[in-house]
Amino acid sequence: MTTHELMTHDPAIVTPGDSIAHAAQLMRHFDVGMLPVIDDIHHRRLAGVITDRDIVIRCLAEADLTDCRIGDHMSKDALTTVTPSTPVEEVAAQMERFQVRRLPVVDT
Repeated sequence: MTTHELMTHDPAIVTPGDSIAHAAQLMRHFDVGMLPVIDDIHHRRLAGVITDRDIVIRCLAEADLTDCRIGDHMSKDALTTVTPSTPVEEVAAQMERFQVRRLPVVDT
């Protein structure tokens, strides 16, 4: 089995300039806890991710609610990604190694 069989196809996406409120609304609507952040709508390169935990810990808990933008609170570290053809056993091993619950799937 490969990642392609388990991944979310055509996920909701956001950009660094979008508001945290917009990301939270998308998360609620699609019942997800992470959104890919792309550099811009035209190039669509993965720039990072924003999670529900990022919103709570980095934005809400710091009372940074005015003009709160995704770019200020999204992941800043290098992301571990997988491809649609990555075997699920390898995905599970990467998730365990990096202690993450979600991995972005990118088509290289």
